[in-house]
Amino acid sequence: MIMQLKKQNPRFYCCMFATICSLYQICNIMESEMKRITAVFLLLMSIAFISCREETNENYYNNFLQEWTSHIRNKNYSVLNKYEFISKTESEYAEIYSDYYFKNIVLFGIEDIDSKTKKIKFGGKVVKRSDLKESDFIGDAYLSKDSSGMFKIKNKTIVSSN
Repeated sequence: MIMQLKKQNPRFYCCMFATICSLYQICNIMESEMKRITAVFLLLMSIAFISCREETNENYYNNFLQEWTSHIRNKNYSVLNKYEFISKTESEYAEIYSDYYFKNIVLFGIEDIDSKTKKIKFGGKVVKRSDLKESDFIGDAYLSKDSSGMFKIKNKTIVSSN
């Protein structure tokens, strides 16, 4: 398994430092080489577990954005109510997204507002459907849990370079 190094919050580093210090003390007390190897193995496993757990949340929101923009690009308006917080008809989505679609979308950040709401920042390219002219954009939006517990996007703000 290959893990990407990514910026963690300060609490992560404090926990890892405390874990390393504790294992260092344990290794100094232990006499057996096997016990030292076991302690180092447990440290590496805890780092891998924490890193993988952190990445999973980011992947969820990134996949959400990729699916949402894919349905807009491909004019699959019938499934957009699965992603958008305020339900609309297919003709309303067709009117909203008739002139443009998004591509190469990248998630820049996730901010916890509360247990049911996240603020995401993202960017990429916006493509004008009529001439396929691309321009860069940045945006933010809120992901809020609906009554079924699924995140849906709302309050989108998109700023294009053109």
